[in-house]
Amino acid sequence: MSIAILTLMGVAVILVLRPRFKRIKNFPFFTINTTAKAKNSKKPSNWREAAFAANPLAGIKIPIPSKQGNPPLCTHLGVPEKTRKKLENFLYRNHNARSEGLVQEFLAIAEKDGQVLSFPPEIADILNSRRKRGACSLKQIAEVYIRHELNVIDARETLKSCVDLDIRYVIIRTAADSRVCPVCKKRNRKRYHINRIPMIPMCWECRCYYEPVIPP
Repeated sequence: MSIAILTLMGVAVILVLRPRFKRIKNFPFFTINTTAKAKNSKKPSNWREAAFAANPLAGIKIPIPSKQGNPPLCTHLGVPEKTRKKLENFLYRNHNARSEGLVQEFLAIAEKDGQVLSFPPEIADILNSRRKRGACSLKQIAEVYIRHELNVIDARETLKSCVDLDIRYVIIRTAADSRVCPVCKKRNRKRYHINRIPMIPMCWECRCYYEPVIPP
């Protein structure tokens, strides 16, 4: 008699808990926990982290920069179109590298073509204004210029990713230190629609970036 009662109780427990087993099978708790972790985690330091935090289960792929429909790079250097394209392609291929590591090869491309790069004089003026003695070197000027062009690529791809992820608003963030120029400082923490936004970089030493506003 006791065995029959225990059997009936076991069947009853299974019938009661069956809907919960179905929900666990569909992983709703995993989804909820992941979303909560994304909300409570530290603030994303860049747009890539913010985009991934928008949907951690989506497996967002970081886009490779594309030149289609974008204005050309390296237009300030006064070199023939053939050399300019070589420099542009070099930057696109190495868009994730640090600017100081690209200087030597960047200059070598122009030297191989027999071209002298005419960097904008404003860059030298900015660097020399902070030096106590002597003038800045060509490599230092080239590093600032390369960083500027890499920021152009990164800003373009940020906005492209916002469109792909249906993110319509971004906030401009600066490096928040004493080197931030008045132009960038004026737009710091301001929210813009992606169709009406100041393009980054906004100065030669711009370190600003777009922070996507993740929709709720």
